[in-house]
Amino acid sequence: MRNKIRIEFDQDLQDALAFHEEYIKHSKDFKRLRIYISLLAPIIGLVSVLNRYFKEGIFDPYSVIAYGIISVLGAYLIPKYIAFRTLRRTRRMYEEGDNSSLLSKTILEFSDEGISATKRDSQSTIQWSGIQKFVERENYYFLYTSSVNAIVIPKAKAGFDSESKKEFDTLLENKSLRIV
Repeated sequence: MRNKIRIEFDQDLQDALAFHEEYIKHSKDFKRLRIYISLLAPIIGLVSVLNRYFKEGIFDPYSVIAYGIISVLGAYLIPKYIAFRTLRRTRRMYEEGDNSSLLSKTILEFSDEGISATKRDSQSTIQWSGIQKFVERENYYFLYTSSVNAIVIPKAKAGFDSESKKEFDTLLENKSLRIV
């Protein structure tokens, strides 16, 4: 690489929450939770119907339909509700105190050696070996430094023209990052 690639942007709450939303959507634990809920809701409905049948000797097809609908809705809506609540709590945590050092002007410089990140109150350097994976989504790049932390780059704020975008992509490809 001849020159460093430099990106400057103001990281705001929406950018920080984008990472948390990405994590919730793609984390193994949350996927497991969705599977459990998807299985648990219909089982609870079935047990309720069978309980009524064995206790009272009544088999009501309308109850089966009602429990079926409730089970399907529960399996669909409960994970969405949990994700919504998690993001809402995360937003509140960011809004509670002074996070201006996190949510501030960010300067990222990419070189052959690694990434230099400068914020209002700090500066750090991450070697390429410290980047576990690279994820590109519609509006963001995520460079994971651990399973629960990433450098978030909002595409709209990165200011890439077609040439600098190509140079950035080439740099990431040359670093043999695990691209997800």
